[in-house]
Amino acid sequence: MGILGKGKLLAEEFGELMNRKVRLASHIVESIPNHFINLRQLRDIRERLDDISKEMAGKTWEEGILQLLELQNLPGELKIKHLENVERRRVARTYLISEDLPGNRRDYCLENMQLNSLGLSWGDADEHKLSVSMRGPRSQTGHLSVETARILLDSTLKPNSRIKKLFVNGYPGTEFPNWMNAAALCNLIQLELANCTNCESLPTLGELPLLKVLRIQGMDSVVNIGNEFFGGMRAFSSLTEFSLKDFPKLETWSTNPVEAFTCLNKLTIINCPVLIPMPWFPSLQHVEIRNCHPVMLRSVAQLRSISTLIIGNSPELLYIPKALIENNLLLSSLTISSCPKLRSLPANVGKLQNLKFLKIGWFQELHSLPHGLTNLTSLESLEIIECPNLVSLPEQSLEGLSSLRSLSIENCHSLTSLPSRMQHATALERLTIMYCSNLVSLPNGLQHLSALKSLSILSCTGLASLPEGLHFITTLQNLEFHDCPEVMELPAWVENLVSLRSLTISDCQNICPELEKRCQRGNGVDWQKISHTPYIYVGSSTLQQRRNTASSSSTS
Repeated sequence: MGILGKGKLLAEEFGELMNRKVRLASHIVESIPNHFINLRQLRDIRERLDDISKEMAGKTWEEGILQLLELQNLPGELKIKHLENVERRRVARTYLISEDLPGNRRDYCLENMQLNSLGLSWGDADEHKLSVSMRGPRSQTGHLSVETARILLDSTLKPNSRIKKLFVNGYPGTEFPNWMNAAALCNLIQLELANCTNCESLPTLGELPLLKVLRIQGMDSVVNIGNEFFGGMRAFSSLTEFSLKDFPKLETWSTNPVEAFTCLNKLTIINCPVLIPMPWFPSLQHVEIRNCHPVMLRSVAQLRSISTLIIGNSPELLYIPKALIENNLLLSSLTISSCPKLRSLPANVGKLQNLKFLKIGWFQELHSLPHGLTNLTSLESLEIIECPNLVSLPEQSLEGLSSLRSLSIENCHSLTSLPSRMQHATALERLTIMYCSNLVSLPNGLQHLSALKSLSILSCTGLASLPEGLHFITTLQNLEFHDCPEVMELPAWVENLVSLRSLTISDCQNICPELEKRCQRGNGVDWQKISHTPYIYVGSSTLQQRRNTASSSSTS
């Protein structure tokens, strides 16, 4: 009898090596091949994994390595953590006993294992932290530790050429091993290099024929990305996603070869504060730039195929280049956040006829929005967050937003009103207004929002009442008020909201204590107004959280 399909076998942690916890926390078998496997063989694999897991405890480095060799024909995923605890004498001993490996070869153990995925960490990669001894500058990392790491990565930890995913974290050496090239990693699809703070240059990765995802982070010593990174004219021919994060000293990035990055779809650059020019990428669609030099946007503005653009954490950014809009009229998603000196959005933003999502937030100096917003006829979602000096929205800004389905305004304390013509946003389904303390009223035209399903008003302490027109919105399903002390009563027209599924009124001190009694199930004075609503809560939000927690606990 056999089984068909995939299964997963999880090996336990591999104990201590050299009496200091060098964890080989491993998913030894990632999947069973897609053909029939004898159940007895499957049982034997499980038993062998259990035996190895127990036997590894207390083994020396070389004993543990040889133990792993017994799994050399077993494909799957292997993670080795805390490699900083390996002593140099153990590495030297492993080199000597390599002559005793099967076939009397001097190949090192991991190259003999048919792994699909390999993770190597000086520290604990899963917890995104490095060992204390590996976190500091090169001067704080002992020469012997660096040399030990170099020998390990050059030889013993070299993977088989069949490897598809490789992760290296916290490597303390000054350069990457020579095997990081197309010949040794010809089947590699995903590569992540993180926190290799002493490495001064990147390996030659451009010729890896199948590489699709490349993420590099925490390269404190890299100053230049040069031609050696590409390796040829048709570099990174399969790469679709590329991420650079935490390059504090990176100043220059050599011009890409003409035929490089032809398939690159997504580029992320974060925390590269001194990098100014960015090379040309022919087919980028998703670009994310955070905490980088503001001049870099001039390079981004030369791209012509962007559909998603995220700009964030740019404390010195004063303006968005108009060319960025003009050259990318097919933008469908635009996020600009945490640019405290930015005073306005580009005046030509209204030309983005394909824009569906717009999010702006954390602008200390933003006082107004461009009138061109009304031309964004494809816009479906608009979020305005933490703009403390924004006084109002242009009166006609929502008039042309015929596709707008979600509008969220949060922490805009100077905002006093919403456009009276927002009644033209007839596709609007969700309206959320939070922490706008100077907002005193909602526009009367809300009754024309015939598609509105959710209305949430939270901590708008100046809001005194709701417009009577709301009772015409028969599509409304969710109505929520929180911390609106000027609201004095529950409107009588609530009973006309025949589609209402959820009603929440909390922390409105002038209404909640009495209203809680009036809305008491069955015999409250206002019960008949809301009895058709399945979920009702009136009272303290703290008490509500306690009830929800208790309900979740009893369910589990």
